[in-house]
Amino acid sequence: MNVSDQEHKLSVSHFILMGFPSSPQRQLLYFGLFFVTYTLTLTGNADIACAVRADRCLHTPMYILLGNFSLLEICYVTSTVPKMLANFLSTSKSISFVSCFTQFYFFFSFGYDEGFFLCFMAFDRYLAICHPLHYSHIMARQLCTGLVIFG
Repeated sequence: MNVSDQEHKLSVSHFILMGFPSSPQRQLLYFGLFFVTYTLTLTGNADIACAVRADRCLHTPMYILLGNFSLLEICYVTSTVPKMLANFLSTSKSISFVSCFTQFYFFFSFGYDEGFFLCFMAFDRYLAICHPLHYSHIMARQLCTGLVIFG
């Protein structure tokens, strides 16, 4: 077998994640800081989503989009942070190719969706500010629901 045949048979099964090069004590400090930040992010976004869902006064397009954006942000953050937290506590900092690809897919899918949601939210505010008399007619419940579902 020549060298070119061997190159075609090599495949990647795992990636080694380098992370922050530091002592184990500093890794625990990083874990604590990121864990607190992650927990606060989840709690804050869940509170926003629950408040929008619970209060009928907040069932307007702006708040419906904001509540759904909060749920999307929970998914976005959860696509990467738990693996990072696990790597802070682990001695073998590796990820399989399939796990890496899956994490990559969800990270960029949720990021892409967040961009759309920010555009929808900007469009909602544009209508409210620049066309206040037509706002309720243009941004009807059907349009808002369609933006949430198809966005």
